Amino acid sequence: MVKVLIVDAELSGISGDGFVGALIDAGAEAYGVVKVANAIRSLVPACGDIRVEVEDVLKKDVRAKRVKVNVQRDVKVESPQMLKELIVKTMEKLNSSKEAFNYALRVTDLLIGSEAKIHGTGDLKLHELGSLDTVIDITAAALALDCLRVFNQTRVYVLPVAVGGGFVELGGGRFKVPAPATLEILKACGIPFFGGPLNVELTTPTGAALLGGLNPQPVRFYPLMKPLSVGYGAGAKDLDEQPNVVRVVLGEVDEGLKGESLCVIETHVDDVNGESLGYTVRRLLAEGAKDAYIIPTLAKKGRPGHVVKVVSSPSDAAKLAKVLMEETGTLGVRVLPLSRLFLRRELKRVKLELQGWSGEVTFKVVRGANGEVLRIKPEVEDLERIAKTLRKPLRLIAKEVEKAILEKLKQ
Repeated sequence: MVKVLIVDAELSGISGDGFVGALIDAGAEAYGVVKVANAIRSLVPACGDIRVEVEDVLKKDVRAKRVKVNVQRDVKVESPQMLKELIVKTMEKLNSSKEAFNYALRVTDLLIGSEAKIHGTGDLKLHELGSLDTVIDITAAALALDCLRVFNQTRVYVLPVAVGGGFVELGGGRFKVPAPATLEILKACGIPFFGGPLNVELTTPTGAALLGGLNPQPVRFYPLMKPLSVGYGAGAKDLDEQPNVVRVVLGEVDEGLKGESLCVIETHVDDVNGESLGYTVRRLLAEGAKDAYIIPTLAKKGRPGHVVKVVSSPSDAAKLAKVLMEETGTLGVRVLPLSRLFLRRELKRVKLELQGWSGEVTFKVVRGANGEVLRIKPEVEDLERIAKTLRKPLRLIAKEVEKAILEKLKQ
């Protein structure tokens, strides 16, 4: 079994304090935020007192952890050098692990890099990001993730992130949501996002950077998994339409079975001839469909018809739907979400000698959870080549090649 962390910011986005709250709710030590506050207070005495509150709150009837940090005097750390130096000193004072330390630096570099991309590198000022709140969010998140052992061979997945809408006031003026820094971080880390569902900023630059620092794998849906711990973190804003929470799920997935999110695109047609349908399938496969097939059916008014089904990755669904409509003339298609499970497989080549024939054969190896070989399948093109050379039936050649490959694997 492999440990996984799912970060679900699809409902109300992600902020720094909300993410830390979710990790604490999932089992991280709440006192870690107090440790961070004490470390910063000793490093920046000019900030005065730092009060920390971690409490359960209700966000639209959803219980979540709210992390509130009140700094008596918010000392500005507007230069990138000052921010990075304070992050380093804070992590050192906390005696953090190497993994947590490196994560905090990755997040800091993402924030600084995004600002440099927008404003240029000369005399860069961090403005809103140059606050002690940013330092607290980054270092507290690093400690919480370390407490949950996320840095210990845990696979991180992220669902599409809601960024909100409307406008946000920044040091450089009024900007459309997502804020420029947020957009740069999401782009740099390859994290998919969508606008809305509300006309307010839902994902902040710090929240995006904390997510991007985990190098997450984007998924459209939750994988097949065994959940072990769930945490809800509350954002500062109260939203009228929905709970302002981010959710994290810690769990395990079976390494023997892999999973992926797919889409099925389908339509019924009763006025397209066989040649056109055959070409449609060939074109769909050439355009990137994972599979395409046709099922005979009885259509309206008793007419014989066909169901055209296409299996696609979510990213290719719109493109393939357009191809399907262009080729069949159908006025609409259905797009259905689908989860696929499959065994681990490898593509290999082996040199064989068979009844006077000598050459390389490509084959798939299917393995179980413990690495044992469950099945092998030679590529049909290679089998056809051997069958033509030896002038023997394909089914007999397939059996002999499989036997020869299995003997090679045992050596």
